[in-house]
Amino acid sequence: MRVGVVDGAPPCSYRDAGAWRGLAIDLWNRIATRERLAYVVTEMPTVQEMLEGTRDGRLDLAVGCLNVSPDRLERYRFSLPFQEDGLAVMVVQSRLDLGRSFLAALLTPALLQLLGGYLLAIALLALLTWNVERYPQQPQTLSQGRVRRFSKVFQVLATGPGSNTLVVTTRGNSIVLAALHGEDRLSLPAGWLSHRECGTGGAGHGQRRDPF
Repeated sequence: MRVGVVDGAPPCSYRDAGAWRGLAIDLWNRIATRERLAYVVTEMPTVQEMLEGTRDGRLDLAVGCLNVSPDRLERYRFSLPFQEDGLAVMVVQSRLDLGRSFLAALLTPALLQLLGGYLLAIALLALLTWNVERYPQQPQTLSQGRVRRFSKVFQVLATGPGSNTLVVTTRGNSIVLAALHGEDRLSLPAGWLSHRECGTGGAGHGQRRDPF
């Protein structure tokens, strides 16, 4: 396999005394060792060049901490994320104005409807995951109780971190990917609505990173 990486991107991928290091590199090495995959590392000049290399046949796989955006989801296939971070930019006019703008943005009907629809969709996906992965028959469900166990599934699907621990089946992975895709889609209109209501109060946009 031809595996593309980008140098100079610590703590994800970088060279140290001629050897490749980093969180994403270590994770890939563990996967390749476990699955007994033979591969050759190819250094790429930029992340965009590396991603394009997976589309035009120069690479079989891209390894790194990559931001998963709606645009990239339409063009590339990603694994389940292994970490999540966030970015927010705020400009304060006054503390009072900022507080009022923030509350006004949270209480707008459009944003409440958007969040309500998202939580309903996550609840349905959590129910599908519950049935597909046979959670009622799992020993942990019997010991922890169904309500607590289902709440954990819902929480992980809604927030993202830990989603790789929920499922083991192919259908289960498809459900998790659908939930993550919905979360990325939600961040764009939610950020736009918050920015519109807050004016110069601020806006934020979440980012998710993926190993390949």
